[in-house]
Amino acid sequence: MKIAIPFCSTRIAPLFEEAESFLLVSQETPDNRETLRLKPGLCVAGKCNALAENGVGILLCGALSCEWQRYLKTLGVEVHAFRAAEVQEVLQTYLHEGKSGIVRYAMPGCGQGACDQRRRRHRRRFFDFDSTL
Repeated sequence: MKIAIPFCSTRIAPLFEEAESFLLVSQETPDNRETLRLKPGLCVAGKCNALAENGVGILLCGALSCEWQRYLKTLGVEVHAFRAAEVQEVLQTYLHEGKSGIVRYAMPGCGQGACDQRRRRHRRRFFDFDSTL
């Protein structure tokens, strides 16, 4: 299984949907690394499918909409979105500490399960009236 990290220069690309270059690392042999460069302008579904076709099982990335996170999950890709830092730093942390270690690289204002939190928030009532008024 491979880990994929979209990158821009030496950092995680801030927006998955705009990324064109991905570092692919074998989880079993982390020294086995390759760069996947996608065609400019490729649609997001095409990017997701390309990752799955290249054996990616884990994606460490910047911002990624909930819809694409769900789509990647249907392709068998475990997504850890809303991460911001140097690619090598996040990769080494993930390899040594697992997903609990990369929590510290969350983008400002983004916590774990951001999509789940948004869904719960929208289920709440819009107005809560105080009966004492």
